[in-house]
Amino acid sequence: MSAPAQARASHLLVKHRNSRRPSSWKEPVVTRSEEEALQLVKQYRNQIATASDVPVAFAELATTESHCGSARSGGDLGWFGPGQMQKAFEDATFALTVGELSQPMFSDSGGQRKAVAARRPAGVKRSLAAAAVSHAPLRELTAPESPVTPGCPAQLPELITQEAVRSLESELDNGASIAALRRFNDLLADLPADCWEARLRPVMTELAYNLESFNPAFTSVLLRVQQTIGVSDYVRRDTALKHLIQPLAGEYGMHNSEAQAATHRELFSQFYADLMREPLEGALAATPCPPAAQLFFAQMTRDLCGPGSDVMQQACYAMGYNLAIEYLADYEKTWMLDSFRTLNSRVLAPAGRPLTQWVFLEVHAEGEAEHAAIGHAAVTAFVPAAEEGVLRRAMMDHDRDMAAFYNHLADLLEA
Repeated sequence: MSAPAQARASHLLVKHRNSRRPSSWKEPVVTRSEEEALQLVKQYRNQIATASDVPVAFAELATTESHCGSARSGGDLGWFGPGQMQKAFEDATFALTVGELSQPMFSDSGGQRKAVAARRPAGVKRSLAAAAVSHAPLRELTAPESPVTPGCPAQLPELITQEAVRSLESELDNGASIAALRRFNDLLADLPADCWEARLRPVMTELAYNLESFNPAFTSVLLRVQQTIGVSDYVRRDTALKHLIQPLAGEYGMHNSEAQAATHRELFSQFYADLMREPLEGALAATPCPPAAQLFFAQMTRDLCGPGSDVMQQACYAMGYNLAIEYLADYEKTWMLDSFRTLNSRVLAPAGRPLTQWVFLEVHAEGEAEHAAIGHAAVTAFVPAAEEGVLRRAMMDHDRDMAAFYNHLADLLEA
C-alpha cells in the first residue's frame, strides 16, 4: 500500500487582527486588517519574484517578516503530505510545477482566515500566504509499501479526518482551561505594585516544576505510540513518531540543522532570575515539590500511564492528551507574554526593575502554534477514525487538569 506523495515547503506568515491569535514574536499585538495583510503578501511576492536569487530572497524575507516560528529556519515547514496542511495551502502547493511561485490565497486555520501563495524552485516548493508567505525546497516522493506485520490487518483502518480533529480543538477554544488562563493572566497583568513580588514568587516556583514535568509526559506519549509495534501500521507509526519527537527535542534546544541552543529550563532560569532578582535554584530548594504542579504532574502521569490493555487505544489516548497540551500551550504562553509585558510597563520598569530576559516567553509564544500543528499532523497520520471518542476523552481530561492548575495559580495571585 503506497503512501501519498509528500512535499517540503516554506512559508512567510503575516497575521491580521482577525487571526485566532493576533500576536507573534514579531508583533505583540497585530492590528492590520485582512486586506492590509494581503497587500503585504503581494508586496513580498513581488520582491521575491523579481529577485536575482529567488530561494535566497524568500528565505531572507521569511526570516525577518514571517509571524510563524518557522521564521528562524527561513520559513521551512519541513515535509508534509496530503491532509496535513490547510486545504487551500495544500492544494496550491501540490498543484505547482517546480520553480513556480503561486499567487496569494486565503485559507482558514481555527477561525483564522489567511491569504496564501506558493512557489516550487528546483527541487523545492515555496509558498506565500496573506496572513502568511512561504518558500522551501520540495520534491515529491512515494513512501515505500508498509510491511505487513503478523497480526496486523491487511486493510488499514480509515484515519481520523482533519475536520474531526479541528472540531475537537474548537471545543478546547471554549473549554475550562481557556477560562482559567484568562483569569490567571488578568490577575497577573494587574498585580499591585506593593505586593506583586510576594504574590508571584510561589507562582513562579509552581511554573518551574510544571515546565519540567511536561518532558516525561511527552516521553510517555512517544512510548505509548512505539509500543504499538506489531499492531499499528509501520509507516503510520513512524510518521507519527517523527512528528512527536520534534517538540520534545525542542525542549532541549535541539532543532533541525541548528547547533544545540539553551534548553527551555535554562531559559526559564534566566527569566526567573531577571524577574525575582534571585537564582531559581534557591527557590526550588526551598519548595522542591510545589503542590499544584505536583498534583498536575501526577494527573498527567496517571492519565498517560493508566489502566487498559489495548495498546492502540492507549496510544490514541496519549496522542489526544499531547494534542491538547500543545494546542492550549499556544494560548498559555502567548497570553503570559502579554501579561508580563503589561506588568513590566505598569509596575516593574517604573520601579527601576525592568525585565530584560524575554527569550523564554518569546520562544514559547512564537513556537507553540507550530508545535500544535505538529501534534495535529501526528494525530491525523496515526489515529483511526473509530478512536475519535478516545481522542476526545484525552483532550477533555487535559483541559480539566490544566484548568485546575491555573485556577490554583490564580488563587495564589489573589491571596
